[in-house]
Amino acid sequence: MTLLRRKIDSTIENKVVTGLIVSDWFIKEIEPIYDPKYIKNDYIRKICSWAIDYFQTYGESPKSKIQDIFDLERDTLDESIAILINVLLTKLSKDYIEESQTLNDRYIFDKVLTYFKSRELEITATNIKKLIDLNRIDEAEDEISRYKKVAKLTSGWFNPLSDKHIYNVFDEDNSDHILTMPGSLGEMLGPLERSWFIAILGTFKKGKSWYLQEFAIQALSNRLKVAFISLEMKGKNFQERLYKRITASGTSPTNIFLYPTFDCYKNQIGSCTRSDKVKTEALIEEGEDLPPFSNDLAYKTCTVCRGTPLFKAATWFESLKRPEFTYKNTNKSIRAFRRMYGDNLRIKVYPKFSANVKDVKRDLELLEQTEDFIPDIIIIDYADILKPENEKSEGRMALDETWKTLGGLAAEKHCLLITASQGTRKAIDKRQLSQEDVAEWIGKLAHVDVFFGINQTEEEKQMKLLRVNLLAHRHKEFDDNLNCYILQQLEVGQAALDYETFRERR
Repeated sequence: MTLLRRKIDSTIENKVVTGLIVSDWFIKEIEPIYDPKYIKNDYIRKICSWAIDYFQTYGESPKSKIQDIFDLERDTLDESIAILINVLLTKLSKDYIEESQTLNDRYIFDKVLTYFKSRELEITATNIKKLIDLNRIDEAEDEISRYKKVAKLTSGWFNPLSDKHIYNVFDEDNSDHILTMPGSLGEMLGPLERSWFIAILGTFKKGKSWYLQEFAIQALSNRLKVAFISLEMKGKNFQERLYKRITASGTSPTNIFLYPTFDCYKNQIGSCTRSDKVKTEALIEEGEDLPPFSNDLAYKTCTVCRGTPLFKAATWFESLKRPEFTYKNTNKSIRAFRRMYGDNLRIKVYPKFSANVKDVKRDLELLEQTEDFIPDIIIIDYADILKPENEKSEGRMALDETWKTLGGLAAEKHCLLITASQGTRKAIDKRQLSQEDVAEWIGKLAHVDVFFGINQTEEEKQMKLLRVNLLAHRHKEFDDNLNCYILQQLEVGQAALDYETFRERR
């Protein structure tokens, strides 16, 4: 049987014009190799010429100024062309120029470069054939020489000793930094970059999925596009968690919930002598366990010296009334969130062990083709329950292939890729995770840029407290003993209320 292949419009030329209008980095990189002949659509070629002219005059992409250029030029255009341009510019203004979305310009650049190579080959081949038919052999050879010049520009090779590439390292517009987590956790992990592969290590039921979702929320709050791949829970369960996180609402007879707060241990035992401290009675004697929380207690927390060496991190509680988790409250809040941050989240659910990275890549391509949705961040919950890339591979070899392929996906898509991994059985009873607690194949550490552990004793769970420690970081030195406390209230979907670093006592 012979199957006919359908030609799918990848809208690559729309990506060309989007990059030229929106991204300073993209237009700087593409302008030296751009040729109007590469663009087949007349109306897109016209917009590209406006953007290139603007860049050559002002040294940046036109962004919202493209609308002013169109308004000036409109009377010179055929009406059919003007309508098409207006539709495209309206969409770009809504999606990118008004900053409801970011643009993964590095990924688009790779796609456009491949397209330009293809067009140059197509044009060169056509010209050579025509010239040979006319017996103009010297001119046909000249076409080959011209293609070699273009091939050199698009080869990907560059000179790191050139002035341009030295400058690029220090140019903020050329930065690949994409996300920094809030507070002390952001200081611990550092700025996270495109093409990085991040992993979270945790034992059973320690909150890996909750914290993967928190990465998604922080990315969405920065107007980044997020593709969330779930193999761990059903779509409805994920939605409920997501909606609670955004609305901070829950289900309770009173709708009153106990929230953890930071406090100073010296305040709790009454040993602080600062004159500006909160005036309160001691909560406990030194060495005692904390009493059950009650609103009747007169004790007040104090964080006057927080951020200084004097602060000894401890936690206490306060009770807060939160909205009920209902359709009415949720729908209103989600609409407001979407208006503020854009429509930038897509979720794909697979059953456990039913999909591998190849399947994920296929579905990401389909998402790009159908919705023009190119993620800045891909989150996979979680890598250890992906199907092997090769059916014949087993055990450590299969895991190694999976983690290598995930690293390759992050680089190919120029996105931040985040996943989680299960700790060993022995790690369940440990207070703090280390590199030796990576389950099944410690070689996972070699494939990631950042690996951090989430830790929680039973006592800390009661205190609604999580601890994070770094296990590996490819791009910065780190302190094995440094921890980050994270306060949580999961009944209302809050996986990260506040952060505080401290040094683990040995």
